[in-house]
Amino acid sequence: MKSAVVLPLLKGLDTIMNTEIFKNYRPVSNLQFLGKIIERVVDIRLDEHMVKNNLHSNKQYGYKAYHSTEMLLTKVADSL
Repeated sequence: MKSAVVLPLLKGLDTIMNTEIFKNYRPVSNLQFLGKIIERVVDIRLDEHMVKNNLHSNKQYGYKAYHSTEMLLTKVADSL
C-alpha cells in the first residue's frame, strides 16, 4: 500500500526557474487513495484504544489531541 508515483515539479514559478537545473525540481509522491484511508482508520482506532484504556503518558505533549508542545513550553515557563 505504500507504493507511489513520484513526479518532479518545479519549486517556484515556472517562468522564473531554469528547467535545465535539477535542483529546481522537488519530488512529489501521490500515495494511493486506499492506503490513505486505511492509515486514517488505523490512527483513529488506535487513538480511541489508547484513550479508552488510559495508555497515554501524562508527560507526552506532541502527537496527542489537545496537548501541544506550546502547552509543554507554558508548563516549563510556569515551573521556572
